[in-house]
Amino acid sequence: MNKPSNVRDLSEQLDQPHMRRTPIPAPEIRPPSYGGPQRDAINSVVDQIVGDIIGKITELRKTLDEIETQVLHGAAGAKTALQDHIGVCVKINDEVMHMREVIEEIRASAPK
Repeated sequence: MNKPSNVRDLSEQLDQPHMRRTPIPAPEIRPPSYGGPQRDAINSVVDQIVGDIIGKITELRKTLDEIETQVLHGAAGAKTALQDHIGVCVKINDEVMHMREVIEEIRASAPK
């Protein structure tokens, strides 16, 4: 192959099919890695804060469940105690009414 003597000859040689090369793909463009450690640190801090809050909420739920259980047991105990007390009061009322009836029968049967 002859050496090109000027730009025109060089251009003609490059245009020939055997001189054409396949284009080299351009390298993939990526954002600079500047700030990567800072982003990782921010992600870590946010994850820790969220994890801490979730843990505290979980503990609050457990505490609220315990309080709810205590309230339900207390209410059940109060209901039972009141029902027992009402039962005693009903029996006493029945006996008082019976005693009134007996006293009225005695009074009615007594000589006048």
